[in-house]
Amino acid sequence: MFFVGAIIFHVRAGVYYNIAFPGLYLVLAVAAAVYMILFAAKG
Repeated sequence: MFFVGAIIFHVRAGVYYNIAFPGLYLVLAVAAAVYMILFAAKG
């Protein structure tokens, strides 16, 4: 949720030159969540 809020804040503020940082962390967080759901939960 934090990184989604950061992306929204960057877009609303019109600051696009450093949007890659929260975007990258958002992608990593989503990838980790998908990994936990698909692979680690199988045991």
